[in-house]
Amino acid sequence: KTFAEYTDRTAFERPLTSGVAYAQRVLHAEREQFEKQQGWTIKVMDEQDKNPVRDDEHFAEFHEVSPVQEEYAPVIFAQDTVAHVISLDMLSGP
Repeated sequence: KTFAEYTDRTAFERPLTSGVAYAQRVLHAEREQFEKQQGWTIKVMDEQDKNPVRDDEHFAEFHEVSPVQEEYAPVIFAQDTVAHVISLDMLSGP
């Protein structure tokens, strides 16, 4: 809620963006605990994720679970316009 309010109030500073998201760095050793805390698994981005705005609220559910890596950067906060990217690993994309 706090992230959504902040991004809404500061949207005038980003007139050419369709939305803002925040990804958190997660080391592999922290992954299991992080996923339990979030209640979802870290997912892999794919070519379709290049479109910044999507209408499908279940978009991330159809992505593969991210394979074992040294570190991940899953999105944990996002404006409503880009909320479909929550749980996607920004380090796995093209």
